[in-house]
Amino acid sequence: MNVTTKQLACLLAGTLVLSPLGCGPDEATPRVQVSIFGWGPTLQGDEGFVTGMPAYEGAQTVRIKVTQPMDRRILSQSSFNVSERSASMPEITYGERLRLDVEVFDASNNIVAAGATPIFTFQAGSPLRNFRAMVAPVGESSPVGSLILDSETQQTQFVQSAFDYRGDTHDWLGRIGHGSASTSEGEVIVVGGGNPGSFYQPYTTPNLTDVYDDIQVFSPVTGYFTSLDQDDAAEAVGVLGRDKLAVPRAFHSVTHLGDNRYLVAGGFTLRDGVVRPVDSLELIDLNEAPGTRVRSVVDFNGNAIRLETPRGHHTATRRTSDGAVVIAGGLGRDNAVLNTFEVVNVDAAQVSSGLQMTDARVGHAAVLLHDGRTVWLAGGRGASQVLASSEEIVPTEASSVTTESVPLNTARFGASARRISSGGGDLVIVIGGFTGLTDGGTANFEVGRPQQGQMLSESNWRINKARGAASLVELPQSGDLLLVGGLGPGREHVSNAERLTFQGLTAIPPFSVSTQGDLHQERFDFTADVASNGRVLITGGMSRTNNNVARHDAEYFNAYDPVRPPL
Repeated sequence: MNVTTKQLACLLAGTLVLSPLGCGPDEATPRVQVSIFGWGPTLQGDEGFVTGMPAYEGAQTVRIKVTQPMDRRILSQSSFNVSERSASMPEITYGERLRLDVEVFDASNNIVAAGATPIFTFQAGSPLRNFRAMVAPVGESSPVGSLILDSETQQTQFVQSAFDYRGDTHDWLGRIGHGSASTSEGEVIVVGGGNPGSFYQPYTTPNLTDVYDDIQVFSPVTGYFTSLDQDDAAEAVGVLGRDKLAVPRAFHSVTHLGDNRYLVAGGFTLRDGVVRPVDSLELIDLNEAPGTRVRSVVDFNGNAIRLETPRGHHTATRRTSDGAVVIAGGLGRDNAVLNTFEVVNVDAAQVSSGLQMTDARVGHAAVLLHDGRTVWLAGGRGASQVLASSEEIVPTEASSVTTESVPLNTARFGASARRISSGGGDLVIVIGGFTGLTDGGTANFEVGRPQQGQMLSESNWRINKARGAASLVELPQSGDLLLVGGLGPGREHVSNAERLTFQGLTAIPPFSVSTQGDLHQERFDFTADVASNGRVLITGGMSRTNNNVARHDAEYFNAYDPVRPPL
């Protein structure tokens, strides 16, 4: 069933209205209304949010595509000159997981700016759907825009999105040490976190003045954050139930279990004014009714199950082979670096504990390898040294065991690591990190297959800026890696991003590296997640130049990862 839109008028002035024809005389006509706004130069010469398209210098052509990103399909597209200020929309087909992509090119066909709607379903009988597509320069960061009513002027305006402040204190809850994860609806949840009392040294017990129990939900449809425990009908928080953590915590783990279920494990909390590690396990289940979506993990007798060892700064890795989560290392009581791991099976309500690692480690990397059952732990620091060792944790009939694995070429902690989709899906990359306990960042990266005893590195395998404790995401269309932020060798903020594109193991080096733009706001210890509109959502973090204040706002990094049909 194909539908054709009416003329698209005045793209630069504001709203695109897709008013498709129905598929039959008795069938309700579905409609999608898309409002374009952007971040960039205004007609007055300054920079900010613009209703419609900003006045990008050199902009020549606008291309609009109807895509199915999750299936890597381009369904239709059309282009027009910016000077025309109007165009006909491309043909749209009813379907699921659709997205409208907007791209702006200069006269040489170089990409200038881009944006997209969130992913949506378009079908007969659907009510009018309203979306906003934010267009912004590519390779740069910009504020996340949300439409807010000014109480004084009663006018709506786009402002930078911030965490929901509704609650007992009505304070803006800036935070570090929070966890985040994407939902199947393309939203992002932000869990817990805390407010720092001083500059936070990575992978140490933090100095916190507040620790939070809230869960924020970011919607790319609206650009808003909303507390999970907000009851809109009552215009209050917590009327229907808690829908928040029973134990406030920071520097915990949030692990997606599938089907919008998340395990929250460990972290640090405040008790009697003292920062202490946490042993509790909580389950966020977004499928449950409001008021019952957060609960302790309990056994079949209703008793809460807990970690054997309270810990924060640990890693938590879900095995796809059996759904269990491997909780490894971290810091325990009295700053002790832990040499144990535990395996949590939420469905069986079991914790396998008393399991020893080959080395005590914190600030290590944890990667699920290609077989879906092996968790590879690499690097980190012990009590007195930085580690090059690695180990593999595998399930056995009775429990799980760990064995030594291939060492890293460079001892490091706070490195960024992941298994990459390119190169057959069994390659692991380890990037940057700190080579000394108090300073000493590295720009080196290494690539290999741990299960084959292979980690390779050469002197020219480098990113452009040495950094540790950075955020690393894989872009879903290209498979490129985006490394954002972090701290440099002297613990200074690194504000820019770098993009790594796989060239093959026979290439020298195997990844090409390009420097991207800076973050819009200085921040460190933020979370980064790919939202359903293709942007990398960056939330929270600490601003060192602003008296070590935790940020309560968010921004988008526009990595520009267009839909490409598979090879």
